[in-house]
Amino acid sequence: MKSPIHFSAGRDTYDNSPLQMEVDGFSSLVEHIETHRGAKKGLNYMCGPMSLGPHDRTDKHPQEAHYRLASHAKPCSFLTLDIDYMNGAAVQEAVLSEIKELTSYAYETASSTPEVPRMRVLIALDRDVGRRERITLGTAFQKQLETNLVVKFGCAAIEFDPSVYRPEQPNYNPTIGARSWKFLCANR
Repeated sequence: MKSPIHFSAGRDTYDNSPLQMEVDGFSSLVEHIETHRGAKKGLNYMCGPMSLGPHDRTDKHPQEAHYRLASHAKPCSFLTLDIDYMNGAAVQEAVLSEIKELTSYAYETASSTPEVPRMRVLIALDRDVGRRERITLGTAFQKQLETNLVVKFGCAAIEFDPSVYRPEQPNYNPTIGARSWKFLCANR
């Protein structure tokens, strides 16, 4: 049975109170992202779900909203990776090979080039996890990938941006024309 996935959907870099969304599983989350690609870098993002409440700085934002803040982060059932550097297409293929056994989705970011690919990766989790656990899981998964890739490609093969392990961090959707990969297991 598919479990609903809750997430936030924002319009652009300046949208600090994104819409709260629910889809009926990971496949539907991927479909949402695919159908909300950005026309350019910095448009359309998703992140973890946010609770309704006051901003941490009520002097600047006096109304209650679903602010994209650590203090509003709700548990979520997906993990995001931001790979800022891969030393060529062979490293990218190795990463895709590592995640293909998981219910996951990957896409090249707006800054990606064939020589230096960059990707975002979303991985379905089997339960909701809180902010602290999500950061721990992201760090552990990053270390596992790095360890597996060092054997083949050396220490400088890949670099991650760990900020996306925080559920309040925006993950910009792929831009129109960016390559993407879906690895979907049954019931997700």
